[in-house]
Amino acid sequence: IEDPVCSVGEENLLSYNGDPYFSESILIHEFAHNIHLRGLVNLDPTFDDRLKATYDRAMQLGLWRTKYASVNHFEYWAEGVQSWFGNNRPPDHDHNFVDTRRELMQYDPGLAKLCREVFGRTRLVYTKAPTRLVGHLKGYDPRTAPTFVWPERLNEVKKQIRAEAQNRK
Repeated sequence: IEDPVCSVGEENLLSYNGDPYFSESILIHEFAHNIHLRGLVNLDPTFDDRLKATYDRAMQLGLWRTKYASVNHFEYWAEGVQSWFGNNRPPDHDHNFVDTRRELMQYDPGLAKLCREVFGRTRLVYTKAPTRLVGHLKGYDPRTAPTFVWPERLNEVKKQIRAEAQNRK
């Protein structure tokens, strides 16, 4: 929490084949953490406590049960921001059906209210690199990009993470 950096894999930013998170933008998720932990907590000393209270209410209601958003209030916020901007994954072991602003507003009005407070009615439509090969991406050819493969040495860690996700309550 003390180091103001953000990291996102190039495989996700540049849409490499094999990207395990191809259907979402990890940049939006990680940038949401930075907005929260580097910006909002300094600009509005009440924000973190209000976010925690909203998270606690959602957990009491059984929202996000077993999903990544239930891990803690940090991930709850980042997952909510992804859905606010229509860029979360379809349902899987870490995600339920909420992946759009409208779905977030219906499913978790408390989190949607915080997103609206911070972002207003801003419409951000993130598109993957291959759909916008101009400007700084001019000359980038996705067909020649490498294929992403997790390093062999991380296989055990991946299994542990998946087991933890499956055992989430």
